[in-house]
Amino acid sequence: MKLSNLKFIAETEKRFSKLSLPHAKAAIESPTWLSEKVIINERLDHLVSNRFEPFNLARERILKKNDLMSINYLQLGFLASNPVCRIHIKNISGDNIGFGTGFLISPNLLLTNNHVFANEHDAQNSLAEFNFQYDQFGEPTVSQIFTFNVSKFFYTNERLDFTIVYVNPDSKSKIKPLYHFGFLKLSEDPNKALVSEYVSIIQHPSGQYKQIAIRENQLIAKTEDFITYFTDTAPGSSGAPVYNDQWQVVALHHSGVPRKDEQGNYLCKDGTVFQENMDENLIDWIANEGVRISSILQNVKNNINSIRAKFPNNLVEEIFNNSNSNSDVQILTEQNLHQPLSDNKKLNEMSNKITLNVPVEITIGIGLADNLALQNTTDSIPTNQDAKEQSFFIEKATNPNYKGRNGYDANFVSSDNFKIDIEDLLKSQSKNLAPLLNPTETNTSLLHYFNFSIAIHKSRKLCMMTAVNIDGNRLDPIKRENTKWIIDPRMDEKYQTGPAVYADNDLDRGHMVRRLDPVWGPNAAAANDDTFHFSNSTPQHKDLNQKTWLSLENYILDSAGREDIKVSVFTGPVFSEDDIPYRGVLLPLQFWKVAVMIKADGTPSVSGYMLKQPDNIEDFRNKEGIREDGFGQFKTYQVPLQKIADLTGIAFNDYNEFDPLNRVDLRETLQIIEITGKDDIKL
Repeated sequence: MKLSNLKFIAETEKRFSKLSLPHAKAAIESPTWLSEKVIINERLDHLVSNRFEPFNLARERILKKNDLMSINYLQLGFLASNPVCRIHIKNISGDNIGFGTGFLISPNLLLTNNHVFANEHDAQNSLAEFNFQYDQFGEPTVSQIFTFNVSKFFYTNERLDFTIVYVNPDSKSKIKPLYHFGFLKLSEDPNKALVSEYVSIIQHPSGQYKQIAIRENQLIAKTEDFITYFTDTAPGSSGAPVYNDQWQVVALHHSGVPRKDEQGNYLCKDGTVFQENMDENLIDWIANEGVRISSILQNVKNNINSIRAKFPNNLVEEIFNNSNSNSDVQILTEQNLHQPLSDNKKLNEMSNKITLNVPVEITIGIGLADNLALQNTTDSIPTNQDAKEQSFFIEKATNPNYKGRNGYDANFVSSDNFKIDIEDLLKSQSKNLAPLLNPTETNTSLLHYFNFSIAIHKSRKLCMMTAVNIDGNRLDPIKRENTKWIIDPRMDEKYQTGPAVYADNDLDRGHMVRRLDPVWGPNAAAANDDTFHFSNSTPQHKDLNQKTWLSLENYILDSAGREDIKVSVFTGPVFSEDDIPYRGVLLPLQFWKVAVMIKADGTPSVSGYMLKQPDNIEDFRNKEGIREDGFGQFKTYQVPLQKIADLTGIAFNDYNEFDPLNRVDLRETLQIIEITGKDDIKL
């Protein structure tokens, strides 16, 4: 999530500095670990009650005699992931301002960090999204979104950085109720993990699909309220559960110790200085810290009278009833689920289910088949096998070398003292560019195709900018065939937004380089196919009013009055905090173009355009995070280059002197011109 208050990180640093532990190995050999041996029998006694792993196997692992795990470890881990959700953090206006992680600790109560929900206002418009993950086939599952109800329960503690909040029992889609995902039992036992043991974290880093760091973090220190764990590869995500090898929740992950420069600034993984409101997963963490579950439960117990006075609904008791329960099988009833069963269908559904505590609750169907079987909770998105556009099969290019791709040519539109190099435009964006798998001395990040090139934003997984050369005298009107969209093999798939985002919804693959723009010259057919790379696609709503936008290049050519003119066009999305989160990506709400040409008098023209949402559009509907209404109200405007540079960080302002609007005698507030046809364009 994005961090605006760094106080809790500073507190973590203070605690870490007192440990004086330079390395995990030193920590394990330190007196801290030796003192743990005094209570090792208590830890082993705790393991005796664990019914899901042979005691001798767990004992030998604790005593460092082997590191083997029982095979059901993976099955139990998957079940323990079901109550973990992605939190959409929204402000009072309903705008998404970040993501966090949380998990259910009773049928309706969710635990996350205080720095995720510091007060009731932070939670009241936010959302909890369960099942936001990939299934065994690598396809996105159908997620379910739930709302919070702070009037029924909300309790928070800043020092221990935790918040407990009520989640409404029915999803927004009404497809699956909350009890379907179970909850994680919390234990007051302080001996759930020893120093030197490994812990696992299940999380939604940066709002991405659910991920797991399996035994990547080694516990190096414990204090009364916090545990510290080192990691080489996997930082935690705010509000994520930290598990021991028996999948009991040991801690609530909340912070870490960031690497600093000599001036004391927090550093990102790429070496740049971390700024407030940047995402926590950009920080170069050198250690993680979690709040001990035993301390959280003790804090709640110490304040239980005041909690009961504010929320006299017995919800707080459920936390302790679950933590102290010795029963492995519980019947789900109307009473302990706190939800009405209004019809026979629900009654039949409830009577055919039991719950196993492992310590996560697992729902099992009874009498629904000859043999009992765990119900798979990761239902895949239904796909139409006859509709190729919805296929999740990832097509790869047949020629992985892409030899002969000339890419964008800066000399294509140039004069004696004028040309635009991609490298100059992106000079301030190098840290955001996704790298090639096989970089060269002259090219580390640009994907070159026939007559166009693309730069990919590594964290947004969409193109940052495309650049195409258009030869108006040689355009080849090749008809659109049933061309398959493909992943570019020259760049890691994790930087490319593939078919899963577009499946079973109202999103279209929006060409950034218009299909026919690069289709000229001896490689016209190949250039047409090149435009069908996912690197050249940005998700756009199917109702987007884009006729004017798609015709913009034609308007420019017509306005110039020369059929043989050459034009270079740069295109991209505007990345903004207002963009809409959906299936692991943020959907851009605005797009821009910059057209470059040499006019008949020999002078350059560099003009900017935006597909922009009018400022007064209101009453968007929210469906799975996609605001649908209003997409059709987008309009195309000609705008100053400076505006595009300010919004994107791309250095088009270096060419302000060639901007027609820079020379038009208009008041600054009027320097946005709606484009409805070629006569509106100023070159």
